[in-house]
Amino acid sequence: MTEKNEIIKTARKLADDGLIVRSWGNVSCRAGGGSFFITASGRDYRSMGEDDIAEVSVSDLSFREGAVPSSEMRVHREVYRIKEDAGFVIHTHQSNASAVSAMGIREVMLKQGRAFPSGKIICADYGPSGSAELAEACASAAAETEGRAVIMRNHGALCWGRDAAEALEAAQELEKLCGDHLELMGIEQWKKEEKNTGAYRDEEGRLWNRHPVVLKITEERDRLCAYLDDFAQIAGAFADIKTDLKEDDIKTAEEQSVPLLIKGMGALCQAARPEDEEALFAVTEKNCRAALAGWAAGAKPLDSRSCILMREKYVNSYSRLFK
Repeated sequence: MTEKNEIIKTARKLADDGLIVRSWGNVSCRAGGGSFFITASGRDYRSMGEDDIAEVSVSDLSFREGAVPSSEMRVHREVYRIKEDAGFVIHTHQSNASAVSAMGIREVMLKQGRAFPSGKIICADYGPSGSAELAEACASAAAETEGRAVIMRNHGALCWGRDAAEALEAAQELEKLCGDHLELMGIEQWKKEEKNTGAYRDEEGRLWNRHPVVLKITEERDRLCAYLDDFAQIAGAFADIKTDLKEDDIKTAEEQSVPLLIKGMGALCQAARPEDEEALFAVTEKNCRAALAGWAAGAKPLDSRSCILMREKYVNSYSRLFK
């Protein structure tokens, strides 16, 4: 199997396991001659082909004409520079690790595992998606850890290994350990359970997310603020929780492809395409879990202005790749 095929296979595995949604996240593999292959920007992993894989130079991040590499190529490059034995890198937006990322903590101490021999998981400082600041923060955290993954604050996780199997193992172990950490906080609703738990279609055929973590938010709060970058992209700085379901609100939410949260009812994930509904369903639930983690730790949500800019960028450029 070629390196590009291995990337495609791994990306689809991550999507099937719910560790990434749509094209949030990215996968790379070290190549010969001081370069690495990485998934292209804004590509749906389920329909990705070899032409959607870019080759990037480790030394200067240059790449040939063709597929445009993921904006997170900088963080992948830093892992290849720092970890000489890393042959495969995956950046995920997995649920439990993302929730821990919103707690504002520097490290998590847990039981030792194969991917975390010290039992310590480092949380990198925050940086905007695709920025040099984020790459520098991840580089610092990767250099400090003895494990095969770091958490990216308010964003997700960065995992690596000698090959795809080791990188996947690191992501899966990280998710379990972060889930254990959240459970230790004594809130049953943190549990991820099975993929699509809480999915419900009403008489109109509209998709709802009624996972316990989403219901808890809508029952106890009046507003869901953005604690994760991907939620800021789909909703902006916050989503108000409505007291009842109105047709005008449903129409607006569908036109804008944003979640509609209703008091005690959950999140309506109505959109023009099934792929958009799936993204709303997963990202909204993930941000609810992150919000609970942030509140429990006394952490603040993302800066409102930064969220507005992320939403504008998503609407004006990134989301159009899926139209």
